[in-house]
Amino acid sequence: MKKVGSALVLVLFIVSHVNGNNLSIINSRHFGNLFHCNSLGGDSDGDGIPDSVEGTVDTDGDGTPDYLDLDSDNDGISDSTEGTVDTDGDGMGDWRDLDSDNDGIVDGIEGVVDTDGDGIGDWRDLDSDNDGIGDWVEGTTDTDGDGTGDWRDLDSDNDGIGDWVEGTVDTDGDGTGDWRDWDSDGDGIIDEIEGTVDTDGDGTGDWRDADSDNDGILDSIEGTVDTDGDGIGDWRDLDSDNDGIGDWIEGTVDTDGDGIGDWRDLDSDNDGKSDADEGTVDSDGDGIGDWRDPDNNTALQDFKKQEFKVYSVQGFPGCFRITGSSDFKIQIFDLLGNEVHFNELNDNLFMINSNQKIVIFKINYEFFKCIIN
Repeated sequence: MKKVGSALVLVLFIVSHVNGNNLSIINSRHFGNLFHCNSLGGDSDGDGIPDSVEGTVDTDGDGTPDYLDLDSDNDGISDSTEGTVDTDGDGMGDWRDLDSDNDGIVDGIEGVVDTDGDGIGDWRDLDSDNDGIGDWVEGTTDTDGDGTGDWRDLDSDNDGIGDWVEGTVDTDGDGTGDWRDWDSDGDGIIDEIEGTVDTDGDGTGDWRDADSDNDGILDSIEGTVDTDGDGIGDWRDLDSDNDGIGDWIEGTVDTDGDGIGDWRDLDSDNDGKSDADEGTVDSDGDGIGDWRDPDNNTALQDFKKQEFKVYSVQGFPGCFRITGSSDFKIQIFDLLGNEVHFNELNDNLFMINSNQKIVIFKINYEFFKCIIN
């Protein structure tokens, strides 16, 4: 009988004959391991974990006790790799722990890959891709469907903005963190288009800024349209129609009611004169800039007032008389450009069919303003 490793082996020698003092051995038979001596400090499976530590427990229930099992928890990572370290401090050594770092992703999925190359295998790394978002937050979801789970994907939503930049903030409060949200600020312009540029320099990247150019008009209203064709989308263009009047001045008002907001309308008051020519000057001092004022020529008004005199008729609200000529065409508008109906009574005496106190007259295709008492 001889000792091999930690087991005893019985060898039976069959002697054929004795010749003097010499024995001739003609056969021998190996009867195998008769029993194991689990002596303290032995390592039957050679995994670097003493049998006394592994014991006879069968962690994975595969019929092989841990001291003989090279992968005691059957997680695909050998015991020799996992060792006796207890990464998550839960009292269970990694060789028996199905989720060694307790990040909610089992070791069998994470494996021994070291995604971020920090020297710590993913099964032990709480931030496998080192994007600043814990694996327990990212989980195994594959947001962009690229075959790489978010816990390993540096751009989980594939919007061109790294997860470490977007982080777990939920800018638009829709319940989806920015690192997974294709439109983080919910303005209708996807993050891939807006990117990390900070157009207005306010410290908030466009993908999170509800008004990227700080012109007072939300990106959700301006959108990606490039009104003036200068290669800059309106949400980033401070003068979307390139009329020389900043969008923050023109705003979303639609002065002439043509369905086009002034910030995109080249002739906001539809007076036949471009906003670029009229500018923000208030020629007649009425508080309305010329680009919005169809009656902005004081010289013309003075001329017309000499030719056509408009008088309110005292005691008759809404009535007025025009003198100076009997051959003219007249139209009346309110300050919003809506035509005001009127009746001609007699001798150039007119009555407005509304409660308007300030109206704009168009006499022979020219404009001027009048107060009706």
